[in-house]
Amino acid sequence: MIQEVTVKATRLQVIWSGKLEANDAKDIQENLTEYINKGYSAICIDLSALDYIDYHGVGALLSIHKIALQNGIELEVKGQHGMVKELFRLIRLDKVFGKKQAN
Repeated sequence: MIQEVTVKATRLQVIWSGKLEANDAKDIQENLTEYINKGYSAICIDLSALDYIDYHGVGALLSIHKIALQNGIELEVKGQHGMVKELFRLIRLDKVFGKKQAN
């Protein structure tokens, strides 16, 4: 679920909270794709309020990453903790999203 979206010039900040499961993943992907198509140059996804993510949520995040790369948009993912952080390490998403990911 997207809790909050903040726009500053051409930078978009998105805070995900609660659980990100199959029910929400497709909507989040479509929502962020719309923002990408509006021409934002950078997106920051803050996961500090996210307690759980399933493989549908991971798939949505990877899809957003791919679309951002194709459009030359900087994507930062930060704030992972607990189960989310462990899952990111296990499936090596910490390598996909680089050093900005370490929290």
